[in-house]
Amino acid sequence: MSDLPQPNDALLWYLAAPYSKSADLEARTMEIDRAAAWLWGRGIVCYSPITHTHRIANHLGDHRNSEFWVSRDKVFWPRCDGLIALLLDGWRESAGMAEEFSWFKASGKRLCKMTADPYGLWAWMLLR
Repeated sequence: MSDLPQPNDALLWYLAAPYSKSADLEARTMEIDRAAAWLWGRGIVCYSPITHTHRIANHLGDHRNSEFWVSRDKVFWPRCDGLIALLLDGWRESAGMAEEFSWFKASGKRLCKMTADPYGLWAWMLLR
């Protein structure tokens, strides 16, 4: 079986993406939503913490407290079969993504990355 997500593979993927340091959180959320929708549209089921909690953060008024959000997202980590790292601007500096990646790697779960190509399509690349 490939480590890359496959359509209808009955796995749950965790979509990690840089967020709290973004200058425009609404635009960043839309980028992440598009990636999650692309996955779902191809039969790859993912939990996207930004897609699923950005609107909740609107009600709490606290978008940039990475420690607060990661503490809640950790509940989902053991339930997911692998991590897809969405390589948007800022991913290397993202403390949240670093913690997510470290946990998934230490747990022996599948790891891959997702990046946009110059034509606006999405391409898969394996991390390990």
